[in-house]
Amino acid sequence: MRTVRFGVLLLLVLLADGVLAQSRLTVLATDPAGGSLPLGVGLHVKAGYQSEQPVRVQARGLLGGQPVAGMSNAAPLWPAGEGEVLAWIAYRQDTRIDAVEVGLYDADWRPLARRQVPIRADWSAGAPALSVAPWVQTLAQQQSTLVARQAAAAESADGLDWLGPLIALSPMLYLLLQIVLPLRWQGGWRTLALLPLALMGPALLFSLFALVAGSNLWPIWMVLLAPLLALYLALLMVARFVRRRLALRA
Repeated sequence: MRTVRFGVLLLLVLLADGVLAQSRLTVLATDPAGGSLPLGVGLHVKAGYQSEQPVRVQARGLLGGQPVAGMSNAAPLWPAGEGEVLAWIAYRQDTRIDAVEVGLYDADWRPLARRQVPIRADWSAGAPALSVAPWVQTLAQQQSTLVARQAAAAESADGLDWLGPLIALSPMLYLLLQIVLPLRWQGGWRTLALLPLALMGPALLFSLFALVAGSNLWPIWMVLLAPLLALYLALLMVARFVRRRLALRA
């Protein structure tokens, strides 16, 4: 009898330990609480987690229980323990949802917990601009810092720790080259130096539209294009230099 009681007690302890070890996810707030949102503007969710392992948190929109493809937050690896994180969804085309699902995942994207929040929202071009709650800005900054830190750590591990500062400086370098080269060059070289404006011009217009609409990702396309266009202009300088050197030797 004592053996049986000991076995039952041990089983209860193990079960209790398993329950305590489970990862927990709660939805604490949303901003806005639904309604109409401009295209590209996020519907933000404040989520609380508790886990004994590092976790990722990401959101997605649902309509009739089915996922609605769109933009969602970056999901850096949050440390084990407990904390509050930001998740968000957004759409660039007219879209309607009736719920938001927030997922908690381990480092390898295995699901640990999910929570659904019934919330009716629609994205449209004519929706009025919205202001965000203070907690959105605070959690967004924490998330951006963590994303940058983990990206820098990954680059350093790969021997590419020089790449981060170079990318950070690329918008300024692109702007400098884009102004100086067309002013100094003539003819076909000047035309080639002006070609990046065919991409950066629409990106600038889109960014201004997103900024007016209140999107927190408004400069994303300009930031992504700047390193590529700066590299193009730098290679163009090298090509022109080599061409002139060869012409002098001929």
